[in-house]
Amino acid sequence: MRLATVALVALGLVLGSGEDLAAQQLGIAEKDPEVAVLYALLCPGCGHFYSGETAKGAAIATISLGAVFTGMALQFNQEPRIDCEARPGDLPDCRTERASLTPFLVGSAIGLAGYLYGLIDAGPSARRMQARSGFEIGEYEVQPALAWRGDDGMRMMLRISPGR
Repeated sequence: MRLATVALVALGLVLGSGEDLAAQQLGIAEKDPEVAVLYALLCPGCGHFYSGETAKGAAIATISLGAVFTGMALQFNQEPRIDCEARPGDLPDCRTERASLTPFLVGSAIGLAGYLYGLIDAGPSARRMQARSGFEIGEYEVQPALAWRGDDGMRMMLRISPGR
């Protein structure tokens, strides 16, 4: 369990380090929401690792995988129930009941819920991280402008405004 969590965190750090050099130099990383969803399909939490929300990715991975493995461990540690009825003078009539699947099913349901949450939230997570970094998803209007500033001479500027 601990090894799986460490492996997922390492995978997320590797996936999250594929930024281009210019973005790394600026300290800004543009994360594509569609790529984040693809990573979230691969394993729980990887979409959040990619987008930069590593704590959330680790929580999703730990909860999803931990619930499934805990359910499996509880399932396999159950002992079968043996019920015996004995009547005077007869051989005992014993029945063996198999262990219940409830722990495994509950663990799997919790794991699936965590996986689906990570899958649904991976795209919005990438958008949130882009907004924090200064990247916006949408259209912008870029207009070049020239300005005369007295003794400084002429300057060229770009005006960036949200698209209509």
